[in-house]
Amino acid sequence: MEEEYLSLNLGDKRLDKRLKKIVSVMTKRGGTSLPDIFGNWSGTKGAYRFFSNPKVSSEKIIEPHSQATKKRLHQQETVLVLSDTTEIYYRKRDRVDDLGPMNSEYNQGLLLHPSIAFTTDGIPLGILDFKMWSRTELGANQNQAEEKCP
Repeated sequence: MEEEYLSLNLGDKRLDKRLKKIVSVMTKRGGTSLPDIFGNWSGTKGAYRFFSNPKVSSEKIIEPHSQATKKRLHQQETVLVLSDTTEIYYRKRDRVDDLGPMNSEYNQGLLLHPSIAFTTDGIPLGILDFKMWSRTELGANQNQAEEKCP
């Protein structure tokens, strides 16, 4: 996966280098949170600073992987592209910008709708695209979600 990010260009070579390091650590260690993945405060803090940088966006991060996934598709006779909307919940006490209400006024979070390509044998080829958004109010964005996520 690291070779997919050789063409990365976030507009700052330091950011490119930081993302490559983050991807390397995440693919080797995995985990549920940045502190779990990095295992130390300096690595975790560096990742937090990276993700909060205004030059960094989820679209720019996923683009090299998405392009590599599209190349892998051409090597297959048949592919399956599966997608589903996932709700990502945050605790009310977590201070995270741009979250919206979820299933009640007490829950907040984001909606994520990835499109993931697989071979007919179930081998994942990668993420083709994803949309991420938050509701503006409880019960809102249903039409908006349908428009964004065909």
